[in-house]
Amino acid sequence: MKLRNYVLLGIASLSLGIVAITSQPAQASAAAVPARMRHDWHANKWGESYYLNCHKYHANFYDGAWHTLYYSPAGYNKYNLNPAHHSYDGVSMTYKSAHRVTVLYDTAYLHFTRGSSHEMSPKKVNFRTADNINFFYNSWSPAYLDIHSTGIDLYGSADNAENQNDSVGTFSNVRKQVSAKWINENEQSNVLMLKVNGKVYYSDNKGHDIRPYSAHREKDGIWSSFKPTSKYARLKKSTHVYVGTEWTYENDTDTDLKTYKYNGSHWKFEY
Repeated sequence: MKLRNYVLLGIASLSLGIVAITSQPAQASAAAVPARMRHDWHANKWGESYYLNCHKYHANFYDGAWHTLYYSPAGYNKYNLNPAHHSYDGVSMTYKSAHRVTVLYDTAYLHFTRGSSHEMSPKKVNFRTADNINFFYNSWSPAYLDIHSTGIDLYGSADNAENQNDSVGTFSNVRKQVSAKWINENEQSNVLMLKVNGKVYYSDNKGHDIRPYSAHREKDGIWSSFKPTSKYARLKKSTHVYVGTEWTYENDTDTDLKTYKYNGSHWKFEY
């Protein structure tokens, strides 16, 4: 009986050890921030809302989409916040007082005050949004040329697209909706099938020239090759429109950018 009890005690200790190990942060090098910083913070800038929820080993930052970021010390009361796999540029945070932190976001400072993201979250506006950030292999999805792309070559076969041989044309219209899907479930060569004007082509999408959305968020609002009132304006998945959101429309027939703002009932031209 005594031996059995020792065995059970050993098993229990191992179990506790496993729990202790798994409770550590996923990032082995992640720093912990002091308790005074571990709060929910809220800021407004450019008509947009931003949220920063600070936990011991990581922070959740919202700028139109949520990002999980990890701390690294950058000086007294200062931390750099970066993602685990460089999928986001990251930000820098400075603790100012029990009720204020500042965040260097690109080249501008956001001034955060204490406040729950759940209590202060703005109301989302219903808007056309992509089903995914990628394409499917078993169904066609709406597709658009990236706003910064100059065009993508079209090919008559998947092999030619993969090897970039014998192009049959170029798709360069950033204001045209087409359809796209991967050639098979296990596609590894970045070859997309594109349906343009009813005809199927193949293209090498290694540069992500073709995307399932036509509008995306940048640091000063939404940017698109379509007006927000266009039926082809489609947001990137997990991107939202709120009252006060600005939408910048790039029109290649006019060198001036045009910006609209949603006022709660409709899009109003700003400048």
